[in-house]
Amino acid sequence: MDAFAQIARVFIQLKSRSLDRPFDYRVPDGFAEKIEQGSVVMVPFGRQKVLGIVGEVAAETDLPDERLLDIEDVLDYPPVPSPLIRLALWLADYYYCSVASAMGLVLPPGGLPGLARKVEDGRVKYTLERSSGRPRLVQFVRSSGSFDADGHTGAQKRVLELLSGGHEVPVAELCARAGVSRSPVMTLARKGEVELFEKAQPRNAIRYYGGEDGSGDAGKCRELTLNREQEAALAAITERLDKADPGARSRPLLLMGVAGAGKTEVYLRAIVAAVGRGRGAIVLVPEISLTYQAVRRFRRRFGDRVGILHSGLSEGERYDEYQRVRRGEVDVVIGPRSALFAPLPHLGLIVIDEENDSSFKQESEPRYDARRVAMQRARLEGAALVYGSATPSLESYHMIEDRYYLAERATGASMPDVEIVDMRREQDPVFSRRLIEELDRNLASGGKAILLLNRRGYARYLQCGQCGHVWQCRNCDVSLTIHARGKHLVCHHCGHSEGYPDACPVCRSPELRRWGVGTERLEREVASRFPEAEVFRLDADSAGGYGEGPRILERFSRAGRAVLLGTQMVAKGHHFPDVTLAAVINADLSLQFPEFRAEEQTFAILQQLSGRSGRAQRPGKVLIQTWNAEIECIRMAAGQELERFYQAELDRRRKLGYPPFRQLVNIICQSRHSGKVSRAAAFLKEKLEPVAVDAQILGPADLFRLQGWDRSHILIKTDSVEATLRAFRPVLEHYREPYRRRGVRLIVDVDPQWLS
Repeated sequence: MDAFAQIARVFIQLKSRSLDRPFDYRVPDGFAEKIEQGSVVMVPFGRQKVLGIVGEVAAETDLPDERLLDIEDVLDYPPVPSPLIRLALWLADYYYCSVASAMGLVLPPGGLPGLARKVEDGRVKYTLERSSGRPRLVQFVRSSGSFDADGHTGAQKRVLELLSGGHEVPVAELCARAGVSRSPVMTLARKGEVELFEKAQPRNAIRYYGGEDGSGDAGKCRELTLNREQEAALAAITERLDKADPGARSRPLLLMGVAGAGKTEVYLRAIVAAVGRGRGAIVLVPEISLTYQAVRRFRRRFGDRVGILHSGLSEGERYDEYQRVRRGEVDVVIGPRSALFAPLPHLGLIVIDEENDSSFKQESEPRYDARRVAMQRARLEGAALVYGSATPSLESYHMIEDRYYLAERATGASMPDVEIVDMRREQDPVFSRRLIEELDRNLASGGKAILLLNRRGYARYLQCGQCGHVWQCRNCDVSLTIHARGKHLVCHHCGHSEGYPDACPVCRSPELRRWGVGTERLEREVASRFPEAEVFRLDADSAGGYGEGPRILERFSRAGRAVLLGTQMVAKGHHFPDVTLAAVINADLSLQFPEFRAEEQTFAILQQLSGRSGRAQRPGKVLIQTWNAEIECIRMAAGQELERFYQAELDRRRKLGYPPFRQLVNIICQSRHSGKVSRAAAFLKEKLEPVAVDAQILGPADLFRLQGWDRSHILIKTDSVEATLRAFRPVLEHYREPYRRRGVRLIVDVDPQWLS
């Protein structure tokens, strides 16, 4: 090999675990100046051309010169930042996913362009397809500087007058201002008197966050006076920012506190401190709907230096926001878990708000947990890391030593009065007498209320009144949920939908019964019982359209007497000072799932809902309707007994060997062919047990059919995921392909949030 040649170690962007290593390529002299870590390149691979990402540029290789192939092209594509390359490689290793899927997280929205293969004159040619994420090109017009003063129509004269100052104007805007069609503009262009050209124009991603034009309003956020607890927390974070040792800087802090204690103000001041030190911040929130209030508040402090990244934006808007971040035009990035991979040039602080929320764990490949990945990114870039929640996850509570607790609401408001309502003594399964009394009182005084029912749709299931037949999903082992809009039955797992039947398909009886209550039915009943109130529903169905979640919250915020009802989305992080009543319709729903986190989730959602009530001067009231009033987690939530609940739950987890005391790996075998998965899971367990040092393998156990897949799983409890997967990897790789040929897929879920 030429002693002066460069070697690029390239990760091929094909989602196959057999390709999860770098491949060495020679860098031709013409590309030497363009190649760096993170560059996107086209390389020969077997009989095809593929795209890859340069993981490293080296001076030598172990390959003999005759086997070393040249890089064929370097794409005009921004290099992926070095820390994000390293983060993606760590993520692929820790979560046992392909490098290509991990790299997909750190690429711009739309990913890499495709390669189109064409055969022309007997030769194969590859051309780049347009990526779905790209700049928006808008047609502009400007004066050419010379034109004939005579011979113009009135419309043409108006066009030329508007361009006389040398302005460059979008053609559509010019036509609107001149009150003309495109025809006079095109005529002037053909005569050479105006020039048409295309220019990239950013899309307005900020439209639902205050200011249709996207203009910032920095400085309009009134700084609040911090209390002693807030001051102590802020001092600890700023002290972290000033640590010389990157390892010391990235040690996590946990900011706990009752809902309304002013955690967001601490975040704001900490970000001001980071920006003042020339560094940026990423703020993660669990729901897109929470981005709405966060962005408005942060924009009042930082203006246009706030960026947003989430799936609720169009792909073009995400692309433009990503590029703003990459160019250093943003100091603060806000969004759900995917915002963690924003290419912020000088990252100084990561904040994870409502960190207890399960949505920080992605349930499809790559199955990463943003809370753990944030810890790794903070280590790689020497950034301070803050976890915040009124009810932190047990893992964070147990793991993080540096805790700061805000015991009082920042406004001085008292915590709401919480009352448990035993539904076994009620006639109506939805509206207890106490709930009706409190809603009447609340609305009569011009107040607002929030009602939580963690079940979408109109009714839980449909049943024949004669033979008992229940409508089931054809792809999943679950009943179909009734939805009133469109009057149809829907599976919330796979999306399968059927029209509402006229009769039972088994016995032909028209006597059909609807069981259970969902948010759609609750909305109808609240509107019927309380006609004086505006009713707003917030769930995955009502907020599914582009910008609908922010619109619903904005309308509720501006309403007079009103009720906001919905799934757990209504309980998370919203600040509505005039809400003085919050109620959960059925607190038992989350306890009906066979999950080891069920009690923790129930406690957290009840605490979060309580925090929405009485956040200003007027006292708040909370009602918890339950059919099991003796359950400890419900009673401790009502009594605000955070420490007592955590100690009890930690004791239970310690005895059972669940997180945070041991880590879990869930290995699922799934197949379209009935009867294969149980045998496949049992066989895999047999092969893994000899290498399962310091790990316990449970199962196999069958899971319910999901999206047409029969499933069975084995559960591994271990003291070290890294050590266990290191031992399991040869076995898993050996059997993955034979299993695939037999129609069985292997899914490895590290640190699973749910086991079913």
